[in-house]
Amino acid sequence: MSAVPSSDLAVRGSARYQCGIDALLVVGQEHAKLVRPDKSAPGAGGPVSIQVVDFSLGGAGLRCALFFPRLCRLSLTLTPPGGSQPITLDLRAHRVTMLDRAPTYYIGAGFEELSAEQTQAVQGILDHLKASGAQLVTEHRRA
Repeated sequence: MSAVPSSDLAVRGSARYQCGIDALLVVGQEHAKLVRPDKSAPGAGGPVSIQVVDFSLGGAGLRCALFFPRLCRLSLTLTPPGGSQPITLDLRAHRVTMLDRAPTYYIGAGFEELSAEQTQAVQGILDHLKASGAQLVTEHRRA
C-alpha cells in the first residue's frame, strides 16, 4: 500500500450544518482598497447581501453574487436564528467556486480571532441548527 501525499488531503476540523441565513458581507479594512464590491464609488466596500449556506465552529459557507478572491479578509454580520441582536464575525476566504453563470459563487471562509462572546454566539447558532434538524454536510472536497 502506498502512502497518500499529504497535499492531496483536505481535513476539516469541524462538522458543517446546512442553513439558509441571510447576512451582510463587507470587505475587511486590510483589503478594502483592493476589493471594492461597488466599483462606482472609490473605496466603497459594501455591504453585500449574501446567504450563509453552511456553518461550523471553524467557519461558514457563503452564497454570493459577487466574486471575492481567496485569502480576502471579510466581515460577516448576521442575526442568529432565534436571536434578536446581530453579530459580526471576521472571516478569511479559503475557497471560492463559481456555482452558476448568474453568476453565483460559493465562498468557503474560516473564522479569524473570535472573542469569547463571538465563540459563544457561533456555538449558539450551531446548537440552534442541530436542534432544528439541520442536515450535516457530508461531501468531501479536495483542497
